[in-house]
Amino acid sequence: KAFVSYLSMAIILGIFLLGYSCKEKKERDSIFAILIIVLAAICFQSFFKQLYNSLTLFVDRDFEKVLFGFELEASFFSLVPNSLAVILFAGLFTMLWAKLADIGRNPSIPMKIVFALCLAVASSGLMAWVANGIALTGVKASAWWIVLAIGILTLGELNILPMGLSAVSTLAPKRYASFLMGAWFLGTSLGGYFSGFLTSLASVEKEKVADVAYTANVYFGLYWKCSVALAVVAVIMLLMTQMVKRLMAGATGKPG
Repeated sequence: KAFVSYLSMAIILGIFLLGYSCKEKKERDSIFAILIIVLAAICFQSFFKQLYNSLTLFVDRDFEKVLFGFELEASFFSLVPNSLAVILFAGLFTMLWAKLADIGRNPSIPMKIVFALCLAVASSGLMAWVANGIALTGVKASAWWIVLAIGILTLGELNILPMGLSAVSTLAPKRYASFLMGAWFLGTSLGGYFSGFLTSLASVEKEKVADVAYTANVYFGLYWKCSVALAVVAVIMLLMTQMVKRLMAGATGKPG
């Protein structure tokens, strides 16, 4: 754990020092823009990868795992709804951005990242609200709530991960392209590590695993904290949007 923590800090510090050391303004702007995008992606991924951690346990313990009359495994919800949502909405987003670009209204990449973070807040907030309801009643909830929460989160995924990757590949100076692309992929993968840390905040006592009200209350605490943290990150990113657009404009010669 300590190694991963030091590695993540080294990556962020390395990108910052690389940008700081660049004498050309164009290169410096591009690297600082990439740094901000990587940080936002790490924050998003830390919650997104709860799909494979706390969410599976939450579903297994506190939901009626039935859709269309079929009893399903908890692991189904960590894989299938997200995959289906990507298939359904990826093309729609592509067409939407293309149409908005045609009329000059396509949101900038920084603003799309803000949208993604806001959708993550909505998804986490929905899960917290449902968990609180389960905790108060002691009654398991419908699995459709989880499908809805995952659908909302997937919309966020489609607004940040492809956009972030595109921005890094476009902005990275040629002589640092390999390092910065590697930093992007390693940085986003670190979201999985931090996701595991978040899951540890929702540890359940073994003797109370079958207590629906108790476990739901534990997950309420986790998702509520995630909602607040993501909201703070979203506000910070919103405040930095104009700055990131200027950095991207300085790097590419056109708005981000």
